Amino acid sequence: MSPPRRLLSCLFVFGFTLVALQRASAQEAEPRLALVIGNADYASQPLATAANDAGLMAQTLQLAGFDVTAAADLDQVRLRQAVQGFVEDTRRAGPGAIIFVYLAGRGLQYAGENYFMPVDARIARDTDASSEALRLSDLTRALASASARAEIFVLDAARSNSLRTAGAPLASGLALTEAAPGTLIAFNAAPGTIAPDEVGPYGTYARALAEMLREGGLPVADIFARTRVRVNEMTRGRVVPWDSGKIEPPLVLLARAQQALLPEPLSDLRRRPLRELPVQDAYVLAVERDEFDGYRAFLNAFANDPLAKRVQALLAVRREALTWHRAFAADMPAAYWTYMRRYPRGPHLFDARRRLARLAAPLDPPPRFDPYEFVNLPPPLVSDYAWVERRDLSFDLPDDEPPPPLPAYLLAPQPAAFANLPPPTLPERPGLLPSPAPIPAPSSVPPARPGALFEPHFEEPAASAGPPATARPTPAAPAKLPNQSPAPAPMQVLPPSAQLSVTPPRRPADLVPPAPAHRVHKAPAASRPHRPPPHAKRPMTHAAALKSAHPPPRQPQKPRDKKAPRHR
Repeated sequence: MSPPRRLLSCLFVFGFTLVALQRASAQEAEPRLALVIGNADYASQPLATAANDAGLMAQTLQLAGFDVTAAADLDQVRLRQAVQGFVEDTRRAGPGAIIFVYLAGRGLQYAGENYFMPVDARIARDTDASSEALRLSDLTRALASASARAEIFVLDAARSNSLRTAGAPLASGLALTEAAPGTLIAFNAAPGTIAPDEVGPYGTYARALAEMLREGGLPVADIFARTRVRVNEMTRGRVVPWDSGKIEPPLVLLARAQQALLPEPLSDLRRRPLRELPVQDAYVLAVERDEFDGYRAFLNAFANDPLAKRVQALLAVRREALTWHRAFAADMPAAYWTYMRRYPRGPHLFDARRRLARLAAPLDPPPRFDPYEFVNLPPPLVSDYAWVERRDLSFDLPDDEPPPPLPAYLLAPQPAAFANLPPPTLPERPGLLPSPAPIPAPSSVPPARPGALFEPHFEEPAASAGPPATARPTPAAPAKLPNQSPAPAPMQVLPPSAQLSVTPPRRPADLVPPAPAHRVHKAPAASRPHRPPPHAKRPMTHAAALKSAHPPPRQPQKPRDKKAPRHR
């Protein structure tokens, strides 16, 4: 090797080494806080994977150095207490912190807003959503005051629900929203669509996200893009996750080893137009980008390919979601009337009428009005209505071929550790997340000091105060765990016995752990690809699993006085 080339090679290695050291030092300096909640024990439709998924994410975020506040099966009061306590923690952390929020359970959208449901939510009418569930925008606005370096919100809650409320129906899935600067928002399914209720032990989205988070050296935007491709592969095209992010400069949560910092050969391929690629590669890259213009470019280039049918469905759903999002952002009668003209039986028809009622405008479009101009968003095609008018929308095409396998250069095959995750360990008491088995770290990821694991502090109302109605007690800040000896392994969540103890809840049925591995609590759903046989037993709920695993001590019976008369 000539001296100039040797010098360039040394400078190249030195540059990447310096980048790795800077990332490692930044990771140690910046505070990292995470809130992880898994709600599974819903009265009408319990979930088999939500609490387990939250435990897996808590373990993964600890690996990345986050101090995790985690809880399971929170009712409305305790959910708001946990959120308020976490908001106070982020404010005390100061500017420059990294915030990660992961909510697994059931969500819904109402009048353009997304909500996360506590386990005791009672939604008898459509208007109950705003009072019975946690509004995502309230959480994002509260955390915006922390002046954090980056905020990541993951709502793993786009699922079907059995809500047949009085009044106008609710739209399916979650509503498309726009991330603020320095923020990333992600859903487990595309806006307006749902993911099926899975039988466990872990959900497809949580497994894919945990896998990509543990791949060191990836920016956050690439983590969620690769998660979308992995979920699309694992579900055979039925589920396509979604995210919207504006985190600049790019944020890397877990550094990669020096030898793995070489530039990707895929970066040049991503800059090429889709029409210049093979159809299979173009489809996967279109899903990875997940952009309206990207789906249109694929259809323009491969209109006659069998995969065009899947992309047409993706484009139809995204067109409707963008139309409603822009109408809601404009919040004027002409915008809502234009949406109603384009989608006379669309999923957000009743949402548009709700907003018109608040604006004191006619609920139906007048015969003549100036249509609102949705820039670069043409009206729907006739074929779009077959998709957007479904009640529980998923990209399930039984007569269509599955998507092609992933190109070898895009994603490596799923590691065996994630493909065959063993069931987690049942927690010792209600309110705690399950403990997943440790997962070996990739060889390219350097060892990292795990973050601490907390649980939120709940305050019981005074006995004379009665049930809390409007006033919410201010939660105390969770205290840090005492030092353990020996130190925990880098990728293992602290056992439940080492966690903080809190006052037991007043109603034990409100906070219950997930079922043990041999009896996973699962909710039968019509959208699940594989239905259980008709003779299958009903799955065990959280409360039943808790009684089975930890039966209460039997109270000694008081001897009956034989002389006392019996009352018939």
